[in-house]
Amino acid sequence: LPDGRITFFDHDRRGAAMSREILERLRTSERLRAHVAALARHHLRLGFLVHERVDGVLPRPAVYRYITTCAPVELDVTLLSVADRLATRGDNAEVSIAKHLDLARQLVGDILAWRAAGPAEPPVRGDELAAALGIAPGPALGPLLAAIAEAQYVGEVTDRDEAVALARRLLASGDAE
Repeated sequence: LPDGRITFFDHDRRGAAMSREILERLRTSERLRAHVAALARHHLRLGFLVHERVDGVLPRPAVYRYITTCAPVELDVTLLSVADRLATRGDNAEVSIAKHLDLARQLVGDILAWRAAGPAEPPVRGDELAAALGIAPGPALGPLLAAIAEAQYVGEVTDRDEAVALARRLLASGDAE
């Protein structure tokens, strides 16, 4: 900063861009560039979730959002975040490290289960949802389908009728963004 203080603001985004640039200069594959950039971009996410736990457990919607936001590096970035956290020092470092490791253990189990089962078959296709809601197919369906997928993961939606009902509620409340 201009006053001489050193901060790490935005280092996840900048690190992703820098790693991509460096790997491009080294003529690595696009797959490796994307992987390393995603690791840099998402390595802080788990740490921010530590405070979202309820009675020591991360709520299922937050687990789903973590997995899908970090995919396809969700497992790798979880392990990287552990290494990053273990390197920290300072006041309350041991307490912070313990909380981070506890959450990482939970997420690794959830991630491995997700990978073993794969994403669930959607209860309704986009064109079917549009027809049921009486709206034109288009980009407005994306947030609705994402909300349905999350609700399905947490067990709130199990079939087509429940999916359509959820979409109707989201549209009526204006939360379909």
